[in-house]
Amino acid sequence: MTTKADEPPVSGMGTPEFTTLTREPLGNGHPEPPEIVVVGDAVRVTWPALMVEALLTHGRDHAAGITAELAITLGGVSVHWARLDLTSTSGREGVVRKLLQVDRGLPWRPVLETLCYEGAKAFRAGSPFICLMPRLRPEAQRFLIPKLLVRRESNVIFADGGHGKSLFALALAVAATGVPLPGRHQRTSDRPRARRQPGAR
Repeated sequence: MTTKADEPPVSGMGTPEFTTLTREPLGNGHPEPPEIVVVGDAVRVTWPALMVEALLTHGRDHAAGITAELAITLGGVSVHWARLDLTSTSGREGVVRKLLQVDRGLPWRPVLETLCYEGAKAFRAGSPFICLMPRLRPEAQRFLIPKLLVRRESNVIFADGGHGKSLFALALAVAATGVPLPGRHQRTSDRPRARRQPGAR
């Protein structure tokens, strides 16, 4: 059975399945630091010695604080699920009061304090920065037409109307395929010359 944090506790929730769990003794009344795993937009915080696992999902950072959905399991059994303002003291105390009705032998208050602090820190940290700037390719691979037409980029031709932009773009498209432009003949100096073999007439 699961209730919201602001609902009155239900008597008899401290069932034997929780009170008889085998746990390690607490040092100075405080739990050991938890194991924290961040996967996507979810933060999983576990206390293996206490058999407590908490999952924070759908975190949102508002002007008034950070809210997230909090699910807590004890010994693999769900004991709490609700949306919680991680920065609200009264909200955390409401969850603590409910969980104490489930198992009074656990230090729920330091558990909730650590959970909310680490969750808020993880949500505010966000994802690592990714540089979106493209790397420059070698000069020979960068241009489709050297110094004129760049490969896989937006190329802009601008001029006043009637100055031949469309014709120039058409000429660029033809030249980019490697086909000689119409009316352009190969220069005589560019033509391969046949070499005369010695003794040939």
